Amino acid sequence: MIEETIKKVIDAEKEAEEITKRALEDAKNTVSHADDEAIKVRNNAREKVKTERKQVVLQANADGDNEYSKILATGEKECISLKQKTSTRKAVIKIADLIFERYK
Repeated sequence: MIEETIKKVIDAEKEAEEITKRALEDAKNTVSHADDEAIKVRNNAREKVKTERKQVVLQANADGDNEYSKILATGEKECISLKQKTSTRKAVIKIADLIFERYK
């Protein structure tokens, strides 16, 4: 009976040791898997940021070019309008007066 109890205790200790070993292996595998996943997530995030940054730059350039064209077109229209409305004679007199005043 004592032998049987001792044997049960020894068997229980062996089983506990096996459970501990398996738990340790599972924990190592989990940590390793988590590290691998973290690296994948970080690399994916970096690639996503690179791609999005390129898209933002391209869109900003396109928007800038579009705005530049609008401003240029508006300026050209204003110049044409000013040319049509302004008397050449009056403009020459005004410019001559300004030059004359400056170099008196």
